[in-house]
Amino acid sequence: MKWTTRAKLQKAISALPLPLARTCYRQIQWLYHLIAPRSPKEHIEGVSALANAIQRYGCLRGATVLEIGTGQRMNLPIILWLLGADRIASVDLHRNIMPVRVRSHINWYRDHRVWLSQLPLSEEDRGGGYEQRIDELLALNAKSPKKLVKQIMDLCNISYLAPADACDLDLPDQQFDCHCSNNSLEHFPPKSLHRMLETAKRLLKPGGLCVHRIDLADHFASSDPSISTVNFLKFDKETHGRHSSALM
Repeated sequence: MKWTTRAKLQKAISALPLPLARTCYRQIQWLYHLIAPRSPKEHIEGVSALANAIQRYGCLRGATVLEIGTGQRMNLPIILWLLGADRIASVDLHRNIMPVRVRSHINWYRDHRVWLSQLPLSEEDRGGGYEQRIDELLALNAKSPKKLVKQIMDLCNISYLAPADACDLDLPDQQFDCHCSNNSLEHFPPKSLHRMLETAKRLLKPGGLCVHRIDLADHFASSDPSISTVNFLKFDKETHGRHSSALM
């Protein structure tokens, strides 16, 4: 889809009342997926790179993790659990999980069992039930995508907090070992980003980690191969504002 068409469509949807806008936005996200289907591989590899970065500075085994920006597919909390996390709270401004896409990614895991087994782990982690967790995940067999999502949340001890504001979470202080996100922070306005990091500081235990992977590429490039990942750099602030939308 031409990026200007997508921009105009999203801009129009953002002007609708919020409940209707969210419904329409989810539908066009699915439309983008049908027009330009993408393998889960790129997304899952990015998520695993973030998880590996966390492991370089701390241990995930037994950790409690707060994820910002669940998105549609739950790959980050799933991989964090596979790598040993005990509990994951996943926060999103809206309820964005799409069960059909979750199921398609679980099917990808099944088809790439060897790849999962080769994720970088310490020898200690390899002896800590990692393969057993993979087996338990791939054994989930709910026919309904919604029921599969429920099974995954129960198995991986994932708490889905949505709708919720990552800048103002009513959670006890110092309860998380790690605060993380994958391709979410680029959507935060500067003032909100500052508030979110202040909240992270409050929620992290002493010595806790704050690890975030940020996608600074032009997001329209994912559905329009005619533009580069830095296409947005062509525009001044005013012109860019006419194309962008606050709806996420």
